[in-house]
Amino acid sequence: MKLEHLSASRINTYLQCPLKYHAIYDLEMKGDPHPAALMGKAVHKMFEMSSMARHMNRHQSLHDPFGLIEPACKKYGVRAEDHKAIREMTHNAIQWGYFRKIEKSLGFEVGFLCSLPDGTKVKGFIDRLDPNEVIDLKTNSRVFSDEDLETNWQARVYNWAARKINPGLVGNVMVAFWVLRHRVQRVVKTLEDAKKDEISMMELAGKIRESKSPTGFQSGLCPYCPYSKECRLYSGKVSEKEKFLELRKRWD
Repeated sequence: MKLEHLSASRINTYLQCPLKYHAIYDLEMKGDPHPAALMGKAVHKMFEMSSMARHMNRHQSLHDPFGLIEPACKKYGVRAEDHKAIREMTHNAIQWGYFRKIEKSLGFEVGFLCSLPDGTKVKGFIDRLDPNEVIDLKTNSRVFSDEDLETNWQARVYNWAARKINPGLVGNVMVAFWVLRHRVQRVVKTLEDAKKDEISMMELAGKIRESKSPTGFQSGLCPYCPYSKECRLYSGKVSEKEKFLELRKRWD
């Protein structure tokens, strides 16, 4: 399969379902966005604009993210029934102190395009980068389990990328997921973690490139996959025995 670059979302897509990765990044098929993804885009844009305005101490009209909800929802096509949830998440972020020490932040929506030792590019955006801390806004309906936090590829990529952006960073990196419906969840990542994950990313890159006949796996996200109509697993054209064999492949 093609691999223009790696990213946390591409890694997660491949691990969730190689066939979905093939559909999105090889065949360039477009599916209907999940409503939660649209909410996420709106919330990220609101807090990016408000954070930048506060950081530069300019554009007073942008300081209040509540005033940005309606235009952001309109821009990204957020459903009317989801506006209330966005207001609640915005309230939570402010109450939890998202804008505290905003003047010390190093950047917002910080883009990176860094290379692994094998030449593979890794691309992404960091919602907010502070000294020794990466902050990521989440509109998840559920919190992360402890295992999820430890294995989370977004945290792993951010830890590695933060050190590429700032080569002088040799201490621990705190990755803070602001799960706006629930609470702030944090995980500490070390320099050794970054080195190990660098190797893991190169291994994943190799697997993606070498994959000739990607396998599909069923999940609750199948309805939002652009390949769902053609997928034999999702359409029910596969026997229970074939499903079992495909599931075994996933864990082998």
